[in-house]
Amino acid sequence: MLLLFCVIINLIEGQGPQEPLSEIYKRYIANLNMLRKIIEWRPLEEILRSPNLWQKIGKRLIISQFFFVVAVGATAEDSQAGDVTKAAAKMYKYYAEIYDYSYNEPDVMNKSSTVPFVGVGLQNIGQVGWDGLIYGAQFSYGRTDYISSGTGTIDGAPTYVFSAEGNWLKPYGKYGFFTGLGYRHLFDDGGGVQSSTGAWGYDRTSQYFYLPVGIIKYLTGSGYFRAQYNHLIYGQQTSDLGYLSDTDYDIRHDQKSGYGLLLEYASNKKQALFLRYWKIEDSEIVNYTGSVGCSRRPFKFLLNQSCSILEPLNDTLEFGLKVLF
Repeated sequence: MLLLFCVIINLIEGQGPQEPLSEIYKRYIANLNMLRKIIEWRPLEEILRSPNLWQKIGKRLIISQFFFVVAVGATAEDSQAGDVTKAAAKMYKYYAEIYDYSYNEPDVMNKSSTVPFVGVGLQNIGQVGWDGLIYGAQFSYGRTDYISSGTGTIDGAPTYVFSAEGNWLKPYGKYGFFTGLGYRHLFDDGGGVQSSTGAWGYDRTSQYFYLPVGIIKYLTGSGYFRAQYNHLIYGQQTSDLGYLSDTDYDIRHDQKSGYGLLLEYASNKKQALFLRYWKIEDSEIVNYTGSVGCSRRPFKFLLNQSCSILEPLNDTLEFGLKVLF
């Protein structure tokens, strides 16, 4: 039945077989087995047995499914991976993700997730032979527990994260090399909450502009391995202290030194493991004259009888799983 289907498709497209039918049969049996392992559709033979096949799905859908089988099978053959993938694969994917989150300022404080963060996103990582734009965007949400030796603890503060990235990809065999521009925005919703020691929390906004440089290796079965270095171009931390008293005000710190890392591995086209990491150096020092806000910030010192504060050295670690659609 499958062999007959292959011949019929060739006739529908106006092309005769270019190789012995026995070879066509062997190749498409292999392709069908590969397809069954990768996706959870009912077997192709069952579709062909449907009495109202042409009325239900039509000639075009059968042809498109046939060529999808060819494309998936061909990606498993090293010698043909580049041409077939370039012609047939869909490069962009939606995804949902779940991950563990931890933010740490050594000797100052720590924020970590007791329940994993959840997020959604869109990514285009290209494919073998692709020379052009790749991109991605992600939004996630979670709650963190704050722990500080100086200001106590706060449980379950909401945290929101958004990131977007655009890169230009250059192919080299089964590899792709890329660079571009990225942006990361994080918002800690901690205002109006008192810690275990009575200290008031505050909202905090973190922004990074960075230069990504990386490599992607495309694997069989639509899998991939991605390694990326992110060089911080400019960062800014905004602490919303203005609500604390009449003399307090919001304060901004510029960050000019730091880097990030991304490692991501997908064994197939359905899921991927990832690790994201940031390390940011001390920010610039800002002179602050507010009363309550100065005592609230744990990392500070006196300069000319006023309070000068900075955002200290910090690192962020995220490790989790993506489910791709």
